[in-house]
Parts: sequence; structure tokens; C-alpha cells
Amino acid sequence: MIWFYPAISVLFLVIGFLFIMRPAWMRKMMKWIMDKDLFHFMGVLEIALGLGTLYFRHGSHLLWFVFLAGFLFFIDGILYLLSSGQLKTAYAWFIGLEDKGLKIYGMFMFLIFIGYFCAGTQF
Repeated sequence: MIWFYPAISVLFLVIGFLFIMRPAWMRKMMKWIMDKDLFHFMGVLEIALGLGTLYFRHGSHLLWFVFLAGFLFFIDGILYLLSSGQLKTAYAWFIGLEDKGLKIYGMFMFLIFIGYFCAGTQF
């Protein structure tokens, strides 16, 4: 078992849980990220997540998921670094969503959790 995938899956589990159970708190957290202009930091984190996902791919059980997730996180991180001005408008739109929209995003985080968990463990 590769420790990276279950560790990242727990991260997505917590984020998804918070989006579902505490959407107002997550909205405040996203507003704080937007106010402090931490998009470059978030971009570096996503690039590291994408590269880490691709680096540990050899021990994975879901190679297609690992390639797709790693590539998408890497590209998303680069976009975070290049277009922080446009991200402010996207974050403002996302913050303005109703709680139902944030909860749907939390369910999407659960799907990513399941993918990473299955990629790193044997059944």
C-alpha cells in the first residue's frame, strides 16, 4: 500500500465533509483565501498534489484515475499560478452559491476521496 493515496484521500474526505456539514464556514475560508490573495500558494499545493499523484503511480491499482487526477491537478495548479485575477471572480461566484451548491461540491470531493482511496489500497 502506498501511504500517499490514503493520506490525500483523508484530506478530500475532510474537505468534502466540511463542505456538506459546514458550508458557511467553508464559504468564510474561501473568502479568506480570496482576501489574502493566496492563489499562488494554492497553485503550488495543487502542482505538488498532481506531481505526487503521478510519482506514486507505479503502486496504484487504478492507473487511469491516477493519470487523470494527477494531470488535472497539475494543470489546475498551473492555471492557479497564471490567472489569479480571474480566480477572484470565480471564487466570488462560488462563495455566492446557495448551501445546496456547496454541498454538491462536497459530494464531488467524496468522489475524489473514493478514487484516491481505491487507488492506494487493495481490496
